[in-house]
Amino acid sequence: MRKFLKKSKQIIAAIACLAVSITLIPPSIAQALVIDSGEDTGYEITWHPEDAELGKGTHIKHDEYGNVVYCMNSMKNSPPSIDFDEGELLDDVAYRVLKNGYPNKSFTGDDKKDFMITQTAFWAYVNRPYVLETAFLREKGTLYADMEMTNYFRDLYWDSINGSDTQTISVNFSQTDLEATFDGENYVTDYFTVNVTGAIEEAKFQMKMKTEVDGVRYQLENGDYVEEVPMNTNFRVVVPKNAKQCEVKIGARGSVIGAKVVVYKSPRDDVQDIAKWDQIATDAESKDFANITWNTKGNFELTKTNDFGELIDGAKFALKNINDGSIVAEAITKNGKIRFENIESGFYDLVELEPAPGYINNFKTKRIEVLPSNSTTKENVQNETIKGKVKITKTDIETGEKLVGAEFELKEKSSGKVVEKLVTGTDGTATSGLHRFGEYVLKETKAPHKYTLNEQEYPITISKDLETIEITHKNKIIKGKIEINKEDGEIPGLKLEDIKFGIFDFKDKLVEELTTDKNGHALSKLLNWGDYTIRELKTKEGYGLNNNEWKVEIREDNKTLTYNIKNERIKGKLKLIKVDQENNKITLPGVKFKITCTDGFMKAKKWTETTDKNGEINLKDLQYGKYVAEEITPLWNYIHNNKKIQFEITENGKTIELKAQNKKIRGSVEIIKLDKDTKRPLEGAEFELYNGEKLISKYTTNKDGKIVVENLEAGKYYFKEVKAPNNYIVNDEDKLYFSILENKQIVKLSATNKVKEGGVDFSKTDVTTGDLIEGAKITITGLEDHNNQIKLEFVSSKEGNKFKLPVGKYEFKEVLAPEGYVLNEEIGTFEIKEKEVVKAELKNKRISGTLDFSKTDVSTGKLIDGANIKIECIEGFNKGKVIEFISSSQGNRFELEYGKYKFYETTAPEGYELSTEVGEFEIKENGEIVKAELKNKKIPVEVPKTGDDSLRLLISIVVLSIAALAVISRKKASK
Repeated sequence: MRKFLKKSKQIIAAIACLAVSITLIPPSIAQALVIDSGEDTGYEITWHPEDAELGKGTHIKHDEYGNVVYCMNSMKNSPPSIDFDEGELLDDVAYRVLKNGYPNKSFTGDDKKDFMITQTAFWAYVNRPYVLETAFLREKGTLYADMEMTNYFRDLYWDSINGSDTQTISVNFSQTDLEATFDGENYVTDYFTVNVTGAIEEAKFQMKMKTEVDGVRYQLENGDYVEEVPMNTNFRVVVPKNAKQCEVKIGARGSVIGAKVVVYKSPRDDVQDIAKWDQIATDAESKDFANITWNTKGNFELTKTNDFGELIDGAKFALKNINDGSIVAEAITKNGKIRFENIESGFYDLVELEPAPGYINNFKTKRIEVLPSNSTTKENVQNETIKGKVKITKTDIETGEKLVGAEFELKEKSSGKVVEKLVTGTDGTATSGLHRFGEYVLKETKAPHKYTLNEQEYPITISKDLETIEITHKNKIIKGKIEINKEDGEIPGLKLEDIKFGIFDFKDKLVEELTTDKNGHALSKLLNWGDYTIRELKTKEGYGLNNNEWKVEIREDNKTLTYNIKNERIKGKLKLIKVDQENNKITLPGVKFKITCTDGFMKAKKWTETTDKNGEINLKDLQYGKYVAEEITPLWNYIHNNKKIQFEITENGKTIELKAQNKKIRGSVEIIKLDKDTKRPLEGAEFELYNGEKLISKYTTNKDGKIVVENLEAGKYYFKEVKAPNNYIVNDEDKLYFSILENKQIVKLSATNKVKEGGVDFSKTDVTTGDLIEGAKITITGLEDHNNQIKLEFVSSKEGNKFKLPVGKYEFKEVLAPEGYVLNEEIGTFEIKEKEVVKAELKNKRISGTLDFSKTDVSTGKLIDGANIKIECIEGFNKGKVIEFISSSQGNRFELEYGKYKFYETTAPEGYELSTEVGEFEIKENGEIVKAELKNKKIPVEVPKTGDDSLRLLISIVVLSIAALAVISRKKASK
């Protein structure tokens, strides 16, 4: 332990004073400081009780201003009363030790102990080995451990180490983005502060604008406007109303006074430096700008109502520039409103350009102000509604008399709402009150006494202010009719004609006479509202006069009051018998008749009856009168007898007997037989005619292909083919059904037969090789009546050509030869037999021609012997074939087939240069002669000198060559 303590002395002696620079304060303080000798605390403090030399005592020292100072180096002497000059700033830990120590804070209540606690923590920070040691206090020679002081200085030390308080000054705004809103006079922001951190006691800041905006001011919460804003104090920015920039950036700049821990250097090496808590003034400014924005634009909202407080649509308004009258914005009211948004704040003239339909434009131009900050200026505008009246005049439609007591309803057309009820007065008129612009419907709801309700609706449009719309509305008096039906008293429904009745009014005055018509019906004219009496004035022969009276009251309009009055009358019977005209003993059941009463009690009445199994119709209760019986539906196989049978019922209970006849229906049929393909009539086809399953007869088509059968009774028939015409197939599968249903009906039928068929196998061959040839155009033509429609044209194929043809004789010929062949003008024939295949053939000869070839000297034009020539076929029958020969002075001729050829020289004649020319020619037409020529140029010969042996040698070679050529020519000629 002692070794450790000795070593500690050396470490403590080596500790240097720590200096920390602070950014907002210069690195040195250029001032001198005078320190007094200080008051002895009376305490010594040691961390090692075994070594008394380590005990430290100190004095509470002050500077010349009375501020407490602290020693920096525990191993050096305590400062005497000397001047300390240059000062430096310590770091934030030292700052926190002195800020939270004596005299700023009391720990024990004893200044000397509190000073020692603070000095010890301060030494501990700059002399780090003693941080964890226990403090021992020697007081009046007694050494004891003081855990209270130990805990205090340790807490002060560690709280300072871990603390965050700083002596570094920082300036910023509590908000950097603010929107100024319009308060009615100016644009104002929310309240915010200039926040300052560090050991600051006080500070005020001037606001500096990055871009100048005139009139900007700064206001505290108490309402005062200030040039300088105190630190950490709420203020707001006030922008004048006329500022149009919409944005300004401000910064804070000012002088701040704050506490710093300053080190003062001792002028002697053996004396400790000292540190003290100092007040220092410096300039500071905010790091960032506060961005202030304001919206110079606002909104305008107009509400349009009428004098009923209802919202109005369709009115057109505009905002106009007050200087030049130009329209800034315009719109039409919808749901009673117009809203102009994002309008530059300021004054405008509000003008109504067009009133809404149905309203008077009584709005005068008004000066309005649009406020900024998206404020909405609201304006209510009222228009007076167009109003009008309706006047009704009520009259009798016939007399024009004015009618009192008619009631009306006036309704809105759109809603059906009743806006007013009107009643006509003694002058027959009614006038409504004022009603607003719009469409209405006027309708009578109650008619005057004795009059009918006129339900006509009158559409009314009020479109002009204070206009009175006049309507004349007419009513007719209630009228009714009297109807009389005169019938036989015994036979219901039997009407009585020509019965006369009288109608009398309440004064017994005859108003009208009525006579029943053929239906026993009489109808009066329209009678006005009132009381009447009906009396019978005259009846028909055979009927008694009815002396009853009938009282009538007309109370409802258009009502017909009916009275049924009966009389007795004559009745009779009818018996009608239907028979066959050819045999009257045959009665015909099922014939339908119509019996009509043409005159009499039952005039116009009809009965539809059908003869029974005995061919009879029996009717009873036929009333007096004239009748006619008409056949309306005969039996299906009889002719309709349209002769009318007339009879009369003149005696009561008598039976009238009638007989009617019918003639059978007869008709004919005509059938024509045709070739199925050519539609040519066919003679000799045999048919059987059947009626049901009964064979009527056999018939054969004539030269026109027809069969005609006459006088056939009505019924269903069919023809069946039993034998076909020559060369045709019997058509025995299809029966030809027909019906005779009308008299003198002619049924026309047609039937077809398909000619018998065989086949032809046609081939086109090369006369030389016998091979099939393609490309020849051939025609085949029928030569007989049943096949002369056949005209077949085709192109030959190497696969052959097979066709199915009707039986008969044909001819065939070639109309276009295949390429390279001579047209074959032969006409061939063949005959087709049923289900047989006949063969037919045409042969073609190949086109050939002559080549006349010559080999000539290019200079003299003379024919040359001895050139080896090749002729090669490049297109045609002999493609690829090569002919080799030696040219002759008499020329060379060759017979060649159709095709394209080339020729060229392979060996030149002696003494000539080889010709490189390649010639071409074609053989296209039969028998043509084609000329071809190749020319050669002689090889130049050098003339030898006289006496030269080479000349003799050359002459010898030439002589021998000529002799050799002569021998070769003779051999070829002999060949």
